Amino acid sequence: MWALVCLAFFTTCGGAYGLEPLVGAVGPGWAVVLIVVTPLVWSSRCADGGGTGDAHTGEGGYYVWVRETLGPFWAVQEAWWTIGYSIALLAIFPVLFVSYLTFFIPALASNAGAQFNGMMVVRWFVTVIFILCAMTVN
Repeated sequence: MWALVCLAFFTTCGGAYGLEPLVGAVGPGWAVVLIVVTPLVWSSRCADGGGTGDAHTGEGGYYVWVRETLGPFWAVQEAWWTIGYSIALLAIFPVLFVSYLTFFIPALASNAGAQFNGMMVVRWFVTVIFILCAMTVN
């Protein structure tokens, strides 16, 4: 059960990265509720087939598992949900990387009210390099 909980959490939230402002925005009680409830609601259909990977030899991932257990309607829903959260996660990671990098290189920090400066170009360049590295690995 613990492995299933971790799978639902990390698939939905991408780990603990990016959750820091949540506590300040909604308070500690609501933050815990959202962190626990969101993966259960969002990933419930994905998690249904999470442990059946060894039982299936074909390709298709969650879609195949959900189609065989719940039927074609929920399989299509799961496929669209997976595409949706994948797009959101892939857009978040480069931004988070550069944001965390500003801890080590404070000059990279974004100044929303400031005039255009050369560091914004460097910030974009670092983000593009991060994306290219991820593309190369994939």
